[in-house]
Amino acid sequence: MGTPDTLESIETEEQAWLKDVYQGDKLPELTAKVYVVGALLSILLIATNIYVGLKTGLTQSGSILASLLGFAVFKLIRVKSTVLENNNIMTMASAAGSLGIMVSAIPALILLGYSFSALQLFIWILLVNLLGVLFAVPLRKQFVAIEKLPFPSGTACAEAIKAMYAHGSDAVKKAKSLLVTSLAAGVVTWLRDGVPAIIPAMTNLPLTIGQYGLQQIRLGLNWSPMLVGVGFLVGARIGISLLLGAILGWVVLGTVLADAHIIESFGMRQIRNWNMWAAIALMVSAGFTALALRGGTIVRAFRSMKEARLEGSRSIEFSLSLWLGSILVAAIAISLVMQTIFQIPVWMTLLAVVVAYLFSILAVRAYGETDMNPVGAMGYATQIVYGAVAPGNMMTCVMTAGITASGANQSADMMQDFKTGYLLGATPKRQTYAQLAGAAVGSVVAVPIFFALTGAYGIGSDSLPAPSAVSWSGMAQLFSKGFDALPSFTLIGVLGGLLVGILLTLLENSKARRFVPSPYGVGIAMIMPADFSIMIFLGSMVKLLLDKKFARWMEDYSISLASGLLVGESIIGVVISVLAVMGLI
Repeated sequence: MGTPDTLESIETEEQAWLKDVYQGDKLPELTAKVYVVGALLSILLIATNIYVGLKTGLTQSGSILASLLGFAVFKLIRVKSTVLENNNIMTMASAAGSLGIMVSAIPALILLGYSFSALQLFIWILLVNLLGVLFAVPLRKQFVAIEKLPFPSGTACAEAIKAMYAHGSDAVKKAKSLLVTSLAAGVVTWLRDGVPAIIPAMTNLPLTIGQYGLQQIRLGLNWSPMLVGVGFLVGARIGISLLLGAILGWVVLGTVLADAHIIESFGMRQIRNWNMWAAIALMVSAGFTALALRGGTIVRAFRSMKEARLEGSRSIEFSLSLWLGSILVAAIAISLVMQTIFQIPVWMTLLAVVVAYLFSILAVRAYGETDMNPVGAMGYATQIVYGAVAPGNMMTCVMTAGITASGANQSADMMQDFKTGYLLGATPKRQTYAQLAGAAVGSVVAVPIFFALTGAYGIGSDSLPAPSAVSWSGMAQLFSKGFDALPSFTLIGVLGGLLVGILLTLLENSKARRFVPSPYGVGIAMIMPADFSIMIFLGSMVKLLLDKKFARWMEDYSISLASGLLVGESIIGVVISVLAVMGLI
């Protein structure tokens, strides 16, 4: 839809929305029960995302899941709720679930040998996530109300909430299906990782290539309900991309590297240490190529911000003066924290905040147009900037990149939620408060969950391979030690990865898109254990077959079924890790 050309036409559209769609003056919206239920679901989503993210490198905001669970909770306790209350529960929970730095920047620093206290980690996470939420506030009117970017996930969530309140019985059925698969996944997880452990973690395929037994690279089936659920959610294209990446990275390159004696032996650690660089190069070049294809994005975003500010403020908007004051306080606070705790100069942090804001604008537009958030490439780009500004300082590279990634992630998530709220007639100011509350709750809960999981399993272990953290730590090492520190012939892999990433991204934007593997899927599979990729692929194939045979039923229940598999294994996984840390199992 075209953008209105004048302030008069913008005002006309806004008045029409206030008259025909806005419900904030008619329905309860941000109530005590919203904060209570939203906080509980925030805990659930952050636990799920940390566990899933440290295993696979994948996270999701969980907006639809949160709205479904919020609806189910009120039905269960027989308390009435409104679409706007559900919207703010979803907003709060998805904000907590969007703490991607807990599976990237933070574990990357631990892999690099740094350590933090729980208090230090909490303060830093809280500030960078609040900053990310605030970045989104002045962009809402331009991207959501004026340009009306599609924001597919936000639109889908709005439709789901409307359907739940229009057809309550259908929503209850979906909630029950989610509960059933959650319980089933939880039981399987306990019998696999708890006591008694009667289900194997994985089954190796008895295959060999030449002198190499493929069980050495975990080519087999990982008995994880969560991975099957991930396959349901990502779909066939990503599932196939992961399988191709696993075969390319672990089987093809692994045997070639071992035969050529480029790596010392045919094993997971040796292969991943080499593959990591090619995979990083592939994903970075794909991300930057995708951004380059959206020419003028930053210019359009700045123009949009300037015009949006000319609108003035409304009682339903988060006021510009409050926003400016909040941004200033947050920027000063995070600068002092970075200086005091991490010995990073104030000017470097302030530069990181500016870069983070620019990248947040870019992320919001990319997310709004494509439903893909290039946050990973933005984090790497920041490391490149600070590799030049502070050469040899891995802490500075990763911490500043963490500000960028968190800002882009929270801003994009906030804008998807704003889109949902816009379609439901929600009050933007109240939705901002809900997002800030969710980011705060998520920050409080994320730290103990993170320490429980990493204390039980270790970062970079077979149980928690943390592929995103491996990528981040690898990039930091690259700019700290230079190319001389790389394994033999790595530059050839980097060059190949760069070229493949560019080629795949160009093909993605052609008519051949449906036949082109995802560069991100291929890249992450070269780092993630092969059995993870295989199980996600199988999950995506099961979903594809069920879609063809039971199309209507799958349209209604596939998301809740898949979400249940993630929720069940994630929660029981957290419980088992806590019990293990306490010495109870």
